[in-house]
Amino acid sequence: MDAGADLNAKGVGGITPLNYAVGKDHKEIVELLITKGADVNAIDAAGQTPLDWAVGGNYKETAALLRKHGGKTGEELSIHKAAEAGNIEAVKQHLAAGTDVDAKDMIGTTPLHLAAWEGHKEVVELLIAKGADVNAQRDDGGTPLDWAIEWGKTKTADLLRKHGGKTGEELKAEDK
Repeated sequence: MDAGADLNAKGVGGITPLNYAVGKDHKEIVELLITKGADVNAIDAAGQTPLDWAVGGNYKETAALLRKHGGKTGEELSIHKAAEAGNIEAVKQHLAAGTDVDAKDMIGTTPLHLAAWEGHKEVVELLIAKGADVNAQRDDGGTPLDWAIEWGKTKTADLLRKHGGKTGEELKAEDK
């Protein structure tokens, strides 16, 4: 570490040295890595953080240590929450870690739905540039365009239309 090793280097599956230390419940190494600058909220390819690893392994003391240093779960930092909050850097981190740009929650909502709903144009642009389905439908048939229109996000709605976005009703009419 003192020779300049990258403490946040990611190996197979986006796993960092901190993930490895947490996965073996090596509290002293976890503490050392954190004090030397390891990212306590690094997201692996499965969308999990070191805290998720600690909780999953039932490593309570290690989990408490991570929380003390600002550690959050992948759910707390999920691409959905990042898109909804307009946190473009967190969205970029998720995408770089391999998170599915069209990841759906339990009712089919994608990050694009949430970014459109909140009118976060930069996040919408990023998600589209990374291949997000502009016509992804939730379980109720709603699309990102539906959400932008419903919540009065005109500029976001225009952007979605420019990229081929349609309402759920328009998609339904096309299927006839």
